Amino acid sequence: MNFKGGNGKGVTIHILDTASGPGRADPFVMAEPVNYYNEIYKGRPYHGSVAGMIAGTLAPNAAISYKPVCDRDGQCSTLKTAQALCAVVAEAKRSGRHVVNLSVGGPYPTVGLQLALREVAAAGVPTAAAYGNRDDCAGLVKGDRCHHFPADWSSEFQLAAARPAGTMLYSVAGWDIATKQMATYNRGVGNPGVTTLPPSVQAPGEFWMGGLPYFGSSFAAPVVSGVLANWMSCRAGVPLLPLLNTPGQLPLPLAILSACP
Repeated sequence: MNFKGGNGKGVTIHILDTASGPGRADPFVMAEPVNYYNEIYKGRPYHGSVAGMIAGTLAPNAAISYKPVCDRDGQCSTLKTAQALCAVVAEAKRSGRHVVNLSVGGPYPTVGLQLALREVAAAGVPTAAAYGNRDDCAGLVKGDRCHHFPADWSSEFQLAAARPAGTMLYSVAGWDIATKQMATYNRGVGNPGVTTLPPSVQAPGEFWMGGLPYFGSSFAAPVVSGVLANWMSCRAGVPLLPLLNTPGQLPLPLAILSACP
């Protein structure tokens, strides 16, 4: 991705997910995941720890802090998520620069979660939230609205009224490096007639680790978390990451990827 300079030095990326650490500290196992090539990888392990590895690859000098908010079956607790966000706020008020990665979410808005995210934003901490996959819209029909929170709150966290504008909450969709356009696994893309709010940014979201595929907006979000950490290691505030959705166009501006001198 042509990063230069800081590479996340002095920044902590908080992974709120299934893991309490890398690898074996992540109990999540997907029983029979089918990727979008209709291939089955039974018993594929890990979710949060892979998100942490992706973020760490993009920002190798950043500290990765794992905060488990989901169980081994991928069921996530709103209370644990809000508590973890409040813990990030406490850390940010003490010292340092911080980024939150939320590769989890759901269809229903929760006031407590939104309030916690507002506290995080007020502390100067940006959040990268997964946009959601087309599986989230399964069963919906033409004319239905498919939501995924907290991603669908992103416009409410913008730093200016005019659009496009920087935001403290990024809704991250997956970009397909093979076709050079928005990936087919994204929410709404494979659901004809189902309406969705647009994401705020796209990033690559398919990776192979240990011979197994990890794909979806869950794994695009930590790419943006790493980009944010790299930016924050050498610049103040957060960057403007406009949604670039013209097929063939790189989704992340080179000026931001190479922000550090």
